[in-house]
Amino acid sequence: MDDAIAGVMQRHLNVSPAVARFRARGFLEMAFDDDPYLFDKTRDLDNLDRLSRALGEAIVALKPDAMTQAARRDLEGAAIYRAHERFLKQDVAYWDMDRTPGGLTGDAALACLRDLDALAELATAVRGAIRLTKQVVEDSDRARPSLARLNLRGVQVVEVARRIWATDSGTPAPSGSDLNVAGPFGAFLSDLFEACGIEGDPRAAFRAWSREREPS
Repeated sequence: MDDAIAGVMQRHLNVSPAVARFRARGFLEMAFDDDPYLFDKTRDLDNLDRLSRALGEAIVALKPDAMTQAARRDLEGAAIYRAHERFLKQDVAYWDMDRTPGGLTGDAALACLRDLDALAELATAVRGAIRLTKQVVEDSDRARPSLARLNLRGVQVVEVARRIWATDSGTPAPSGSDLNVAGPFGAFLSDLFEACGIEGDPRAAFRAWSREREPS
């Protein structure tokens, strides 16, 4: 994909191969590692509630008196044993277990158990953060009832393509409510969609970007 995108950059922006490869790497990072700043109100609120309930149950389950000391010791022992179980079956020497790749080491198992203790201490604070986040989602003008029908990747590609176009082409990228796909930027965007294997219509993605873009 990198070479195909670099080819698009070189053809449409008239830059050197080295600059085209640099732009392609930056494009991939911005277009595929980030999503547009939009909330899916139904999905986000439902999952925040689910996370809060799970943390509430974890708080109860991780209390010191929630299980016997014997059960707690066996839990810790089982975590460490399970980490090495398949190595034990392969007759790996005890002193080589932590250096044998492909499984959770004894140290890692103990670290996980310590993380459970930390979770018990921090869960109340995290649930407070969840309540604040829910309020943000409820009140934000960037929240939509659902994003199921929005081509988020396509919208993000439009945003990133516009930034690169404005930097390297010497002309501003279109900013209206519709796109002429036969124009210079439209052809650039169409070729990027093809190079990235993005499903959907570049023109429709541009119109969605125009509706959903963050205020400048």
